[in-house]
Amino acid sequence: MLREKKGSLEGLPLYLLIMVIIIAIGSGIIWGYLQYFNKPNLKTMVIEPKQIPNNIPSTIEIWTYDQKNNPLKDVVIEFKGVNVINADKNTRTDANGYAKITITPVIDGYEDSGSIEVTARYLGGTTPQELKDVIVVVR
Repeated sequence: MLREKKGSLEGLPLYLLIMVIIIAIGSGIIWGYLQYFNKPNLKTMVIEPKQIPNNIPSTIEIWTYDQKNNPLKDVVIEFKGVNVINADKNTRTDANGYAKITITPVIDGYEDSGSIEVTARYLGGTTPQELKDVIVVVR
């Protein structure tokens, strides 16, 4: 093997090794960045029924889905409005994106109807998401 005084042949393997390391680190950073955006996000919430009677225990069923229409687990469901009784503050969806809760709404005064705001919060995505929907309560 011929060696030159400038050491160009001896320095070439070191140069290639440094380039391979830089490319590997850069590829790892890009791969990690892309994996960050593959997390599911809360896209859809389905509530049944949409109308319930006043002062009678009613079972509410909720399904949550991500942007690919897959069921979404660990979505926190909250109910607010018309003096909702028995609403558990820690209702979460299961692995099938399903939650079931029995509530008793009470309309105050002489109103003929009221509403319950249902909020779904999901913290497992790229950013916290929140969806809201309404259930109508009638006398």
